[in-house]
Amino acid sequence: STLANSRIMVEMSELVETYSNTLPLLHKYLHTCERICTIPQLAEKVAGTVIPRIVKIILAFPDEIPVLRNCFSALTALTSSSKASVAIAKKTCELARNAIKEHYKDASFLLKIMTFLSNLFLQMYAAEIGLLKTPILITVVNRLGDAVDEVVTHTVLEVLYNAAISTNKVKQLMKDQNTITELRDCKLRWAKFDEIGRECDRVIKAILTPKLDLGDVDKMLETEIGLGIGPSARARFGDSDRKQTEAFKLPSRYRNFLVSGEILKWHRDSKRIEDAHLQIRRDLKRLLWSSPSNPQVKKSMGVWKMRRVKPGASAPAISGKKKGGFKSRVALDARIFSIYGEDAVLSMECPSESVRDKWVKALQALIKANRSDHVYATERIMAETRKKNLAQRYVP
Repeated sequence: STLANSRIMVEMSELVETYSNTLPLLHKYLHTCERICTIPQLAEKVAGTVIPRIVKIILAFPDEIPVLRNCFSALTALTSSSKASVAIAKKTCELARNAIKEHYKDASFLLKIMTFLSNLFLQMYAAEIGLLKTPILITVVNRLGDAVDEVVTHTVLEVLYNAAISTNKVKQLMKDQNTITELRDCKLRWAKFDEIGRECDRVIKAILTPKLDLGDVDKMLETEIGLGIGPSARARFGDSDRKQTEAFKLPSRYRNFLVSGEILKWHRDSKRIEDAHLQIRRDLKRLLWSSPSNPQVKKSMGVWKMRRVKPGASAPAISGKKKGGFKSRVALDARIFSIYGEDAVLSMECPSESVRDKWVKALQALIKANRSDHVYATERIMAETRKKNLAQRYVP
């Protein structure tokens, strides 16, 4: 199937190259790209063939809104792969910036571009490349100031949040370009809408919260212990006066629920729905899902790679008509949730809305507990290393 689909894309790409001005053919080609590239393995395999053609189509038809909309839908599907996202980051951010400047009055098309940027910035290295090497951040922030539609404002704030949680370089760029000031102005302008105000505060908090990794820990240990001077980790991050609170622990009711798991419907791509037993490993370190007919073969995702859990599904997962889901009178959007990881997005359908809400709350609590354990483990390592170094330094 992988070889056949990739070969189809190669043949269609050559056909599009020959008949580059035939709009119906271009539409069919872009729809096919969107469907095939929702699978990360296929997206990586055909990226080298598909990306140049999509870029040429955007440059050849800068005023054809339907064509541009299909182009950005196909690019959104490519973001399912981290490698493909990094490959398209710089060029597509430039194209998105030009499209926003030319067609900013078309709200539906603007939402399509913002959805693409939001998915692209979920891949942190792609976000760093796109934001640092192009002026797309200024364009997005300007749309935040000019937006007169509540839906557009929500989408722009989602883009900024995904950018703010990517890397420390992006956080610094957002500080340098006065993004926080624009967010505060947006909160005042939409004062009657509490949800927008909360989203603005969430983005500001994400910008101001540094992302701690092992490289940062090594630098702090080297500065404080090796040289004997420099601020501590608490002083470095401005919370030296804050009392240390206890680490967040996953409640037992959520732990038992996640470890036992449940059989849900996995929306694998735009065409396939499969039964999957979703659960968390007993040590709470990996998310597992497997077919009930073959439970020994399990797919997995590290909990530390889970960035967020949201009700609803990504657009590629629910596009098109599919069979095999739960039979329910409740709409699919109210019964499905998505797990956004660093390398993939997992969309799961539940039998009811209450079951969906229970999964979302349990997984959000798991992510919070995992991050809390990481922070406190880092503090303990630093404290023990500092104590050992001082003991060796002042041996009588």
